[in-house]
Amino acid sequence: MSVSAEPLRIMASIKPLALMVEAVAGEHASVSILVKPGQTPHDFAFKVSDRQKLSQADLLVWVGADLEPYLSALAGGQPSLSMAHVLDARLPANDSQESEEGHDRGHHHGSDDDLDSSEAHKHSSHAHGDQHFWLNPDYGVAMIRALAEQLTALDPVHQQDYQRNAEQVIKQLDTLLATSIKSPVKQPRQYAVVHRAYDHFLSYFQYPEPLVLTPVPEISPGARQLWRVSQQLQPGDCLLVDSSAPARWVDTFSSRNQLSLKQVDIMGYGDGVSTYLSLLGGVIGVFDECARAK
Repeated sequence: MSVSAEPLRIMASIKPLALMVEAVAGEHASVSILVKPGQTPHDFAFKVSDRQKLSQADLLVWVGADLEPYLSALAGGQPSLSMAHVLDARLPANDSQESEEGHDRGHHHGSDDDLDSSEAHKHSSHAHGDQHFWLNPDYGVAMIRALAEQLTALDPVHQQDYQRNAEQVIKQLDTLLATSIKSPVKQPRQYAVVHRAYDHFLSYFQYPEPLVLTPVPEISPGARQLWRVSQQLQPGDCLLVDSSAPARWVDTFSSRNQLSLKQVDIMGYGDGVSTYLSLLGGVIGVFDECARAK
């Protein structure tokens, strides 16, 4: 347990989690990020310096073993907080049939009881294997509250600061959602994504389902699959990518079909992304532009 005046040393596996830690910890922690710009959790490889920083950290904050299997053994040897573990504990999986009404997009984050619902957990990793939990505000709120608890356990002297910061960012998130969430898309535009990375986001915000080029980013689709998707798109429709440097076949497919190639910055490494709220706001902006009727 740390009670010194020195800031906590926290290692976050990816920037979205680092943004949450920074919001809750404030001046009481220094935050490092393991996966740097240009890398993804899918192709990350440890350097010696990474292992050294991780061994010196007071806390490792990571998504979970499904997205980051390379952290599983290391996380067991030091204090860590897994987003997947938090959600499994706070948002029980629901295997029953999903509600036809969808998610209540006016959802209020006033208490932990609000999070304990089957609707909040639909389209979860149990259903689709999507590990991009931070794109669902309900899951982000659960993680922010868990961070406040974990930081308090490490540094009880600043408990009030951690709790106050957590509740402040949750209120700011409610304000963002109140001003940015529109009615469900009744006249959707057709659009496509390179691979499935948005299930949690689509579920919460009720955007229409996109066309998907490949099930996983590591596998390039075949010519028949690309042709099938192209037949459902019109020139000017959007193709969303979550990388600033998409694969060559993505550029070729987009150019050949005269699509509008749009980057969705789900990792938060673009200019102007300095908070968890700005990350979500940027993703909302791209989907509003691409999924709504002209």
